[in-house]
Amino acid sequence: MSKDLLRYVKLPVKPLVRKYLEAKYGAPLRITRKTNEGKMLISLFRSMQHDARFDSRMHVYTDEITMEVSVNKLHKRMRGRQFTSRAVFDFSDFVETQISDSFNAFADVLRSTGYRWTVNDIYTMFIQRYGLTPDDIAFETLKRGYNRYRDALNEVSVMEVKIVEKKSAVIVPPTLSYDEMRAAS
Repeated sequence: MSKDLLRYVKLPVKPLVRKYLEAKYGAPLRITRKTNEGKMLISLFRSMQHDARFDSRMHVYTDEITMEVSVNKLHKRMRGRQFTSRAVFDFSDFVETQISDSFNAFADVLRSTGYRWTVNDIYTMFIQRYGLTPDDIAFETLKRGYNRYRDALNEVSVMEVKIVEKKSAVIVPPTLSYDEMRAAS
């Protein structure tokens, strides 16, 4: 099929998700298999199942995004159907996780510069970068997520493997935390 054959698909989302995706890709969104969001949507097209547990949550999805999707990428079962509440929840949850991961990576990059950035400074720069407001995502939400992320890095540091016999190995927990290893290098 020709690349010119595009359809526009509307998906209800939270304002936070719309702002983040529009800052990342522009509007209307051009979904391809090369983006994580595109892979997620294609998966949702294929497995649309109704789950009544998510119907009561639809009131929080007050915004919507319009996506350009090439016709050959649309799954046949999607034509003429609406996204289920489960699909709306799954997509928004996926993007919100990406937002949290982006913040964590953004904070790590800034902190690796050696300048003593506060989490509040990093938060302010992050929400400005994506056109968000404190009403969209609270400082405490990202701060707690970042602290959990840092704690997890400290726990899951490089494991040392010692060969005990020819056919077996033992994993020995490191003696230094992640932060101590980074400081030593």
